[in-house]
Amino acid sequence: MSDKPRRRRIVGPPAIPGERLIRKYGNRRLYDTHESRYVTLEDLVDVFAGDAPVRVVDAVTGEDLTKRVLAQAILFEESRRRTQIIPIELLRALLRHRDQRESIEKKLQRALGELAPEATTAAEEAPSGELAELKRRLKALESQVRGTPTRSAARRR
Repeated sequence: MSDKPRRRRIVGPPAIPGERLIRKYGNRRLYDTHESRYVTLEDLVDVFAGDAPVRVVDAVTGEDLTKRVLAQAILFEESRRRTQIIPIELLRALLRHRDQRESIEKKLQRALGELAPEATTAAEEAPSGELAELKRRLKALESQVRGTPTRSAARRR
């Protein structure tokens, strides 16, 4: 018999139809099962930004790593573009209010739902105004998380 160590068997779950499954290996390589190729974190930024659901799993254990890899992709994109995608104030507010997860999740979903159509319209009408609109919506979202009204929210009442 040989004394060679045996390779670990891949036990990760199969992809669900319509879902993009990414397997993460011990050597930190990421394999896109949909495209049958290795991908980089830069590639995953575009995958996560798309409409298809994405799941990242450990190739051996099957552990869901989606949140961790998504956070890495956000930090990578911020570094690459030298811009802030998620303001530090929002991250701190999320930590401060972590016991109110359901309430925060609902507010974030509502704000993001409102943001998507407006961001698309702003981008189509005036590309230069898109960033200003996104910043305004983000401030409104931060205020909702903190529970304090913004000037624009007060005007709408």
